[in-house]
Amino acid sequence: VEKAVWRQDEKPCDGGEDKEEPMADEDDDFHFFPTDANPEEPISEENQSVWSLIPELKEKLHVHQKKAFEFLWQNIAGSTNPGLIEAESKKRGGCVISHTPGAGKTFLIIAFLVSYLKLFPGKRPLVLAPKTTLYTWYKEFIKWEIPIPVYLIHGRRTYRVFKQNSVAVLPGVPKPTDDVKHVLDCLEKIQKWHSHPSVLIMGYTSFLTLMREDSKFAHRKFMAKVLRESPQLLVLDEGHNPRSTKS
Repeated sequence: VEKAVWRQDEKPCDGGEDKEEPMADEDDDFHFFPTDANPEEPISEENQSVWSLIPELKEKLHVHQKKAFEFLWQNIAGSTNPGLIEAESKKRGGCVISHTPGAGKTFLIIAFLVSYLKLFPGKRPLVLAPKTTLYTWYKEFIKWEIPIPVYLIHGRRTYRVFKQNSVAVLPGVPKPTDDVKHVLDCLEKIQKWHSHPSVLIMGYTSFLTLMREDSKFAHRKFMAKVLRESPQLLVLDEGHNPRSTKS
């Protein structure tokens, strides 16, 4: 994670008032240039890079987001050329992005996740975020019509607010409590995320709760095992929060 840091002291772009299509920096909070970057520096040729994976999303990204997209690929996968990624495997690692608010962080990361899953459909991205931004992440997937399933794990309290479908009640069987419904909801979403290409979003508190290894219940042990072993790409929103080496 400490491998690379991209800092930004510039003001975010305004997105342009003459464009009818909403740009990614209008409502989000991601903005950065490398301190020595040239805004006119050409982006990688599309036919030899990961850009060919998301042509429809590339058109919606600003120049600074395109540079950041390539920055992510270079530091996480080792290259922006799909044919060289395996050869560059020793360069794989992670990166820290230091940014100013308001320039499309969420959409940039979503674009990266889409491209990553297209190249590596067997990988399982996990997004951890503060509970105050969880629904923002989910709404961004809907807003940009991302064709990849996204599963949002609610906290136990917020689940009562956002729950939509009631669990079927069988004759003679007691009606499940909200806590039971919440566990079933978590179990279903984690199982689906584990089974096919998709994105799982959850809060830090929910993650720690579900990761407990001392549970005596089989379903909780299953969820803890999946969350420990399945994520192969981890996104930490507000990453300064889990910066402790003991996290």
